[in-house]
Amino acid sequence: MLNRKSFGFDWGQFITGILFLIAAFVVMRYPLATLKTVTFIFAVVAIIRGIAILAGYSTLRQLTGKLAWVSLLMGIFDLVIGV
Repeated sequence: MLNRKSFGFDWGQFITGILFLIAAFVVMRYPLATLKTVTFIFAVVAIIRGIAILAGYSTLRQLTGKLAWVSLLMGIFDLVIGV
């Protein structure tokens, strides 16, 4: 891969997993409030992922060069979807 032995803990994925667990609990407990709750949680997840992607953009640009613009577009797209 990249000759790195450890990649560290991915906080973005961890927070996303926790938010999905919360969404699952709410869906099972309060079926009438499901649509609003799931919409809110997905928006928060999209915003967090967008920020995480944009935060890692400069590092990715240094590693890949020209292909980093795809990551930049995905980060912006996630932020727009979240808002």
